[in-house]
Amino acid sequence: MPRVEAGWTVIDLPSITRVGPRRVLSIIQGAEVVLVTRPSIATVRGPRGPLTVALSPSSIISPEPLELPDGQSWALTRPEWVEGCWSTGGGEGVRTRSGGDVIEDRVLAINYNDPLGLLVNGEVLRASISSIPEDSIPIAVARGNSVLWRVGGTYETSIADGTLLLDLLDFTAILYTDCRGR
Repeated sequence: MPRVEAGWTVIDLPSITRVGPRRVLSIIQGAEVVLVTRPSIATVRGPRGPLTVALSPSSIISPEPLELPDGQSWALTRPEWVEGCWSTGGGEGVRTRSGGDVIEDRVLAINYNDPLGLLVNGEVLRASISSIPEDSIPIAVARGNSVLWRVGGTYETSIADGTLLLDLLDFTAILYTDCRGR
């Protein structure tokens, strides 16, 4: 659990979605940031004073100011402990695998400690049913079939739609597979 300090920059998941995960990744590339891996509470500077917010998995916190469009980041008002890990964004993204029948159903995270599983949990998505390696670790399923899994240090998915969601999964995987202190 990293401790983050007053004045550090917070970019929450809705801001990452608005700015675009690829653009945010290019802005933070090489900088050391905290990736929020489980929901965490933080107090930030709001328009009318301190505001307590819940940070979703995939949110990031940087000790350095980040150049984002106006209103797309917050500043912490006090030190906090958050569920997360330190990353420089040098990890590996999600590999997409297709083939087989396509289903559409609600995705359930079966590994609720994984931030990528928390991102897709409860979403109704299309995914192809493909065979997964025997040594894989299932992260999320739909209709009893793995749609997000990990093989060694690499994430793979059979999710077929949701470009923004796939970009968010890729963004999170790049940061999470590079994490220290998790």
